[in-house]
Amino acid sequence: MGCAASRFDSRNKNSQDLNTVALQFVGGTDHVFDGCPVDKVNLACIVDDKDEIKVEADMKGGDEAQTTKLYKSAVSLLDKQLKTLNDKYGSSSDNKTAYIDGKYKAEDAIAQLTAARAFFEEKCKIKMDDKAEAAPADGMMMEENKDGMMAEAEVMMEGGDEMMAEMMAATASPHKYEDDARAYDGWADVPGAFLKQMIVSPYWGDLVKKEALSWEFNPKDGKVPDIFGSMIDVVGKVDFISGAPPSYKGAAALVGAAVAKAQVDSAAAIFFSGHVGEEDFKSLEDIVASEGKDIHFPFLTMGWATKQEALDALKLEDASNGKQKTKMVLFEVSGAKALNWVGCRHVCHRLTGTLEKDAVEEEVNSFKVTGKYPTESTTEDWLKLYEMNPLKFMTQYKKRDVKEEAPAAAAPADGMMMEENKDGMMMEPEMMAEAME
Repeated sequence: MGCAASRFDSRNKNSQDLNTVALQFVGGTDHVFDGCPVDKVNLACIVDDKDEIKVEADMKGGDEAQTTKLYKSAVSLLDKQLKTLNDKYGSSSDNKTAYIDGKYKAEDAIAQLTAARAFFEEKCKIKMDDKAEAAPADGMMMEENKDGMMAEAEVMMEGGDEMMAEMMAATASPHKYEDDARAYDGWADVPGAFLKQMIVSPYWGDLVKKEALSWEFNPKDGKVPDIFGSMIDVVGKVDFISGAPPSYKGAAALVGAAVAKAQVDSAAAIFFSGHVGEEDFKSLEDIVASEGKDIHFPFLTMGWATKQEALDALKLEDASNGKQKTKMVLFEVSGAKALNWVGCRHVCHRLTGTLEKDAVEEEVNSFKVTGKYPTESTTEDWLKLYEMNPLKFMTQYKKRDVKEEAPAAAAPADGMMMEENKDGMMMEPEMMAEAME
């Protein structure tokens, strides 16, 4: 058992692990939910653009210029990543399997980014200023399915991991998205198109969520302590850490804001399944043992309508190539707010509730979450708790519980930025750019 600080530090360093990003949470030792009413990546965008993210009902963008700008930033980065992967792995004749971020085979990652890119170009109809070369890799046949998506041809299955292939063959896949009847047409449908591809092309979805989580865990600058490096090959395993600018920050803020506006109270239970790291799991146990049992799932969490679907989806995941040991978990959620999307998925934005331990069956640790959302407030009202505006909050944020620290004791004067020295003391203020009103 480590000390309180080491528990959160370990979780923080591993918070970008693609095997666990889907179910990352706030709660437990030294990481208390602060009640922020929006995604912190949303606050970061307010700092950048000095304007709120604009969305309309039914997953629509609310401002063409803003939506187009966020789209171009995200797709530009997607193009760069796809080109990098194609250049490095597209024509490789090496029999050794390369895993991206310890989760996706290189050919699968390339196929998914290619599919997402083709879908965005066809449906969103936004012309990119400078499209990077993103052709499919040599030997990788791509074909269009009946949904207009670019799908991997069957030849892609050849030479795959035999054990995983047998498991997939024995498990009925719940990933059936042919019932999605939405048209996705034009710039206004960018939020909906982004959300669809986060689901059906999960590598891209993990990258977007990873960006959002970096701001939740490190809201000062969105940077996670570097334990991954950049493009490191270790026994056929590779980590792909994207650079910025451009970034997925705007895409995450846009989709998060749209789901927040579109989700409704769910009468039925929703089920989440996936993997968590060992320190994550210890924090879940801490939450269960705590007085309040409070847990918060930041940004978006993708669920299923039935327990069996969630378990079947879990059987199709393989976290054995990651950098940390993981445990399989299942969350049964009641009283949640959610959005039904692409026919069979239920998406929760900033799910907050209480946690109880349930049974352990076949190495799957089950928990029950009961939705318990904080009183609704505006970003402006919440920031008043800190006597800060968005710029000050994002540059001075410290992990703390609002209930335990008097807000009036922490706020420096407008236009000033306080920094901590190595002893945790506040240093002399330095002048900074004029703060936003």
